[in-house]
Amino acid sequence: MLESIQDQYSEIQKILEDRGESHTMPEPEDLLNDLVTLVKPFKNTTDELNATCAPTLHLAAVFCKQLQTKCKEFHSDHPAMLTLAELLLKTFSSKCSLQSEHKVACFLHPPFRKLRFFEPNETAKILSLVCSKLLAISEPFNSAYRVLDLQQSDPLSCLTYRYMKTGWTVVTDTDEVTRYHQLECQSQIGDAAKFWKENETQFPGLFKMVKKYLVTAAGSVPSGRLFRKAGFLIDDERWSLKSDKANDIMFLYSNRDKF
Repeated sequence: MLESIQDQYSEIQKILEDRGESHTMPEPEDLLNDLVTLVKPFKNTTDELNATCAPTLHLAAVFCKQLQTKCKEFHSDHPAMLTLAELLLKTFSSKCSLQSEHKVACFLHPPFRKLRFFEPNETAKILSLVCSKLLAISEPFNSAYRVLDLQQSDPLSCLTYRYMKTGWTVVTDTDEVTRYHQLECQSQIGDAAKFWKENETQFPGLFKMVKKYLVTAAGSVPSGRLFRKAGFLIDDERWSLKSDKANDIMFLYSNRDKF
Protein backbone atom coordinates (compact mmCIF):
# COMPACT_ATOMS: atom_id res chain seq x y z
CA MET A 1 0.00 0.00 0.00
CA LEU A 2 2.80 2.42 0.88
CA GLU A 3 4.56 1.64 -2.38
CA SER A 4 1.35 2.28 -4.28
CA ILE A 5 1.04 5.74 -2.69
CA GLN A 6 4.71 6.37 -3.36
CA ASP A 7 4.39 5.48 -7.07
CA GLN A 8 1.34 7.70 -7.52
CA TYR A 9 2.41 10.52 -5.23
CA SER A 10 2.70 13.16 -7.98
CA GLU A 11 -0.61 12.18 -9.55
CA ILE A 12 -2.42 12.22 -6.21
CA GLN A 13 -0.86 15.58 -5.36
CA LYS A 14 -2.09 17.12 -8.63
CA ILE A 15 -5.63 15.77 -8.14
CA LEU A 16 -5.84 17.18 -4.60
CA GLU A 17 -4.49 20.55 -5.75
CA ASP A 18 -7.18 20.72 -8.46
CA ARG A 19 -9.79 20.03 -5.79
CA GLY A 20 -8.33 22.59 -3.43
CA GLU A 21 -7.52 19.86 -0.92
CA SER A 22 -3.73 19.96 -1.09
CA HIS A 23 -3.63 20.39 2.70
CA THR A 24 -4.68 16.73 3.06
CA MET A 25 -1.57 15.54 1.19
CA PRO A 26 1.02 13.80 3.39
CA GLU A 27 4.24 15.76 3.33
CA PRO A 28 7.10 15.75 2.77
CA GLU A 29 7.52 13.12 0.07
CA ASP A 30 10.98 12.10 1.21
CA LEU A 31 9.50 11.10 4.59
CA LEU A 32 7.22 8.63 2.80
CA ASN A 33 10.18 7.35 0.80
CA ASP A 34 12.16 6.76 3.99
CA LEU A 35 9.24 4.89 5.54
CA VAL A 36 8.96 2.61 2.50
CA THR A 37 12.71 1.98 2.60
CA LEU A 38 12.51 1.00 6.26
CA VAL A 39 9.53 -1.37 6.17
CA LYS A 40 9.88 -2.88 2.68
CA PRO A 41 12.53 -5.47 3.71
CA PHE A 42 10.15 -6.80 6.39
CA LYS A 43 7.37 -7.20 3.83
CA ASN A 44 9.69 -8.99 1.39
CA THR A 45 10.95 -11.27 4.15
CA THR A 46 7.40 -12.23 5.13
CA ASP A 47 6.57 -13.12 1.53
CA GLU A 48 9.69 -15.27 1.12
CA LEU A 49 9.24 -17.13 4.41
CA ASN A 50 5.65 -17.97 3.50
CA ALA A 51 6.61 -19.44 0.12
CA THR A 52 5.49 -23.02 -0.51
CA CYS A 53 7.51 -23.98 -3.60
CA ALA A 54 10.89 -24.24 -1.83
CA PRO A 55 12.32 -24.87 1.67
CA THR A 56 12.17 -21.78 3.90
CA LEU A 57 13.03 -22.85 7.47
CA HIS A 58 16.76 -22.27 6.93
CA LEU A 59 16.08 -18.69 5.80
CA ALA A 60 14.79 -17.55 9.20
CA ALA A 61 18.28 -17.22 10.70
CA VAL A 62 19.61 -15.38 7.65
CA PHE A 63 16.74 -12.92 7.43
CA CYS A 64 16.86 -12.27 11.17
CA LYS A 65 20.49 -11.14 10.90
CA GLN A 66 19.85 -9.12 7.74
CA LEU A 67 16.83 -7.25 9.12
CA GLN A 68 18.67 -6.33 12.31
CA THR A 69 21.57 -5.01 10.23
CA LYS A 70 19.25 -2.95 8.00
CA CYS A 71 17.62 -1.33 11.04
CA LYS A 72 21.01 -0.49 12.54
CA GLU A 73 22.33 0.98 9.29
CA PHE A 74 19.15 2.88 8.39
CA HIS A 75 19.73 6.59 7.78
CA SER A 76 17.22 9.41 7.45
CA ASP A 77 17.22 13.19 7.72
CA HIS A 78 14.03 13.02 9.77
CA PRO A 79 14.44 12.41 13.53
CA ALA A 80 11.03 10.74 13.65
CA MET A 81 12.18 8.06 11.19
CA LEU A 82 15.36 7.42 13.16
CA THR A 83 13.28 6.99 16.31
CA LEU A 84 10.97 4.60 14.44
CA ALA A 85 13.96 2.56 13.22
CA GLU A 86 15.29 2.25 16.79
CA LEU A 87 11.88 1.17 18.07
CA LEU A 88 11.52 -1.31 15.21
CA LEU A 89 14.94 -2.80 15.95
CA LYS A 90 14.16 -3.11 19.65
CA THR A 91 10.77 -4.75 19.05
CA PHE A 92 12.07 -7.08 16.35
CA SER A 93 15.09 -8.18 18.43
CA SER A 94 12.86 -8.99 21.40
CA LYS A 95 10.45 -11.07 19.31
CA CYS A 96 12.92 -12.70 16.90
CA SER A 97 14.03 -15.76 18.80
CA LEU A 98 15.77 -18.42 16.71
CA GLN A 99 14.92 -21.96 17.77
CA SER A 100 17.15 -25.00 17.40
CA GLU A 101 15.15 -26.07 14.33
CA HIS A 102 16.09 -22.87 12.49
CA LYS A 103 19.79 -23.34 13.25
CA VAL A 104 19.85 -27.01 12.26
CA ALA A 105 17.99 -26.26 9.03
CA CYS A 106 20.50 -23.50 8.27
CA PHE A 107 23.36 -25.98 8.62
CA LEU A 108 21.60 -28.60 6.47
CA HIS A 109 21.12 -26.15 3.59
CA PRO A 110 24.31 -26.77 1.55
CA PRO A 111 25.15 -23.13 0.70
CA PHE A 112 24.86 -22.22 4.42
CA ARG A 113 26.78 -25.22 5.83
CA LYS A 114 29.75 -23.04 6.88
CA LEU A 115 27.43 -21.08 9.23
CA ARG A 116 29.12 -17.79 8.44
CA PHE A 117 26.06 -15.91 9.67
CA PHE A 118 26.90 -16.89 13.25
CA GLU A 119 29.67 -16.06 15.68
CA PRO A 120 32.34 -18.78 16.23
CA ASN A 121 31.02 -19.71 19.69
CA GLU A 122 27.47 -19.98 18.29
CA THR A 123 28.77 -22.10 15.40
CA ALA A 124 30.30 -24.54 17.89
CA LYS A 125 26.97 -24.88 19.70
CA ILE A 126 25.09 -25.49 16.45
CA LEU A 127 27.51 -28.21 15.34
CA SER A 128 27.21 -29.89 18.73
CA LEU A 129 23.44 -29.66 18.45
CA VAL A 130 23.54 -31.31 15.02
CA CYS A 131 25.72 -34.11 16.41
CA SER A 132 23.25 -34.81 19.19
CA LYS A 133 20.26 -34.83 16.84
CA LEU A 134 22.14 -37.01 14.37
CA LEU A 135 22.80 -39.55 17.10
CA ALA A 136 19.15 -39.46 18.17
CA ILE A 137 18.03 -40.22 14.62
CA SER A 138 20.70 -42.84 13.97
CA GLU A 139 20.09 -44.75 17.22
CA PRO A 140 16.53 -44.26 18.47
CA PHE A 141 17.03 -46.39 21.59
CA ASN A 142 15.96 -45.60 25.13
CA SER A 143 19.33 -44.13 25.94
CA ALA A 144 20.37 -40.78 27.29
CA TYR A 145 23.01 -38.80 25.43
CA ARG A 146 24.67 -35.43 25.51
CA VAL A 147 27.31 -33.64 23.48
CA LEU A 148 30.18 -31.79 25.11
CA ASP A 149 32.60 -29.38 23.43
CA LEU A 150 36.16 -30.32 24.29
CA GLN A 151 37.89 -27.41 22.59
CA GLN A 152 36.39 -23.98 22.04
CA SER A 153 38.71 -23.38 19.08
CA ASP A 154 37.58 -26.51 17.27
CA PRO A 155 33.78 -26.79 17.24
CA LEU A 156 33.96 -30.23 15.66
CA SER A 157 35.99 -31.68 18.53
CA CYS A 158 33.21 -33.19 20.60
CA LEU A 159 32.45 -36.55 22.13
CA THR A 160 29.08 -38.17 22.38
CA TYR A 161 28.27 -39.96 25.63
CA ARG A 162 25.66 -42.70 25.58
CA TYR A 163 24.22 -44.42 28.56
CA MET A 164 23.67 -48.12 28.06
CA LYS A 165 23.07 -50.90 30.55
CA THR A 166 26.82 -51.31 30.95
CA GLY A 167 27.26 -47.64 31.87
CA TRP A 168 28.67 -44.60 30.09
CA THR A 169 30.57 -45.33 26.90
CA VAL A 170 32.38 -42.78 24.77
CA VAL A 171 32.12 -42.79 21.00
CA THR A 172 33.11 -40.27 18.32
CA ASP A 173 30.17 -39.55 16.04
CA THR A 174 31.20 -36.42 14.16
CA ASP A 175 32.76 -37.83 10.99
CA GLU A 176 29.64 -37.31 8.86
CA VAL A 177 29.10 -33.80 10.22
CA THR A 178 32.80 -32.95 9.71
CA ARG A 179 32.88 -34.16 6.11
CA TYR A 180 29.75 -32.19 5.24
CA HIS A 181 30.87 -29.04 7.08
CA GLN A 182 34.27 -29.04 5.36
CA LEU A 183 32.96 -30.04 1.94
CA GLU A 184 34.54 -28.08 -0.89
CA CYS A 185 32.36 -25.99 -3.20
CA GLN A 186 30.74 -27.93 -6.01
CA SER A 187 28.81 -26.79 -9.07
CA GLN A 188 25.51 -28.28 -7.87
CA ILE A 189 25.76 -27.20 -4.25
CA GLY A 190 23.39 -24.26 -4.72
CA ASP A 191 20.52 -26.65 -5.46
CA ALA A 192 19.71 -28.23 -2.09
CA ALA A 193 17.31 -30.84 -3.47
CA LYS A 194 19.77 -31.97 -6.14
CA PHE A 195 22.68 -32.00 -3.71
CA TRP A 196 20.97 -34.24 -1.15
CA LYS A 197 19.60 -36.55 -3.82
CA GLU A 198 23.10 -37.10 -5.17
CA ASN A 199 24.76 -37.37 -1.73
CA GLU A 200 22.18 -39.45 0.16
CA THR A 201 24.55 -42.42 0.47
CA GLN A 202 27.51 -40.24 1.46
CA PHE A 203 25.60 -38.57 4.32
CA PRO A 204 22.83 -41.05 5.29
CA GLY A 205 22.30 -39.67 8.79
CA LEU A 206 22.16 -36.04 7.71
CA PHE A 207 19.83 -37.02 4.86
CA LYS A 208 17.34 -38.27 7.44
CA MET A 209 17.56 -34.93 9.19
CA VAL A 210 17.04 -33.10 5.90
CA LYS A 211 13.72 -34.89 5.39
CA LYS A 212 12.65 -33.68 8.82
CA TYR A 213 13.90 -30.08 8.85
CA LEU A 214 14.20 -28.74 5.30
CA VAL A 215 10.61 -29.66 4.40
CA THR A 216 9.22 -27.52 7.22
CA ALA A 217 7.82 -24.11 6.32
CA ALA A 218 9.16 -21.18 8.31
CA GLY A 219 5.88 -19.26 8.23
CA SER A 220 2.39 -20.19 9.39
CA VAL A 221 0.56 -18.92 6.30
CA PRO A 222 0.87 -22.17 4.25
CA SER A 223 -0.54 -24.30 7.07
CA GLY A 224 -3.24 -21.71 7.71
CA ARG A 225 -4.31 -21.91 4.08
CA LEU A 226 -4.41 -25.69 4.30
CA PHE A 227 -6.59 -25.64 7.40
CA ARG A 228 -8.90 -23.16 5.70
CA LYS A 229 -9.29 -25.47 2.69
CA ALA A 230 -9.86 -28.40 5.05
CA GLY A 231 -12.67 -26.41 6.66
CA PHE A 232 -14.43 -26.24 3.29
CA LEU A 233 -13.95 -29.98 2.77
CA ILE A 234 -15.01 -31.24 6.18
CA ASP A 235 -18.36 -29.68 7.10
CA ASP A 236 -21.75 -30.75 8.48
CA GLU A 237 -22.77 -32.26 5.16
CA ARG A 238 -19.71 -34.53 5.08
CA TRP A 239 -19.72 -35.69 8.69
CA SER A 240 -19.24 -39.32 7.58
CA LEU A 241 -16.06 -38.56 5.59
CA LYS A 242 -13.27 -40.73 6.98
CA SER A 243 -10.03 -39.08 8.05
CA ASP A 244 -7.87 -41.15 5.66
CA LYS A 245 -9.94 -40.10 2.67
CA ALA A 246 -9.92 -36.46 3.81
CA ASN A 247 -6.11 -36.60 4.07
CA ASP A 248 -5.89 -38.07 0.56
CA ILE A 249 -8.14 -35.35 -0.86
CA MET A 250 -6.12 -32.60 0.82
CA PHE A 251 -2.88 -34.15 -0.43
CA LEU A 252 -4.15 -34.23 -4.00
CA TYR A 253 -5.42 -30.66 -3.73
CA SER A 254 -2.13 -29.37 -2.32
CA ASN A 255 -0.14 -31.09 -5.09
CA ARG A 256 -2.59 -30.58 -7.95
CA ASP A 257 0.01 -28.66 -9.99
CA LYS A 258 2.36 -31.67 -9.94
CA PHE A 259 -0.06 -34.16 -11.48
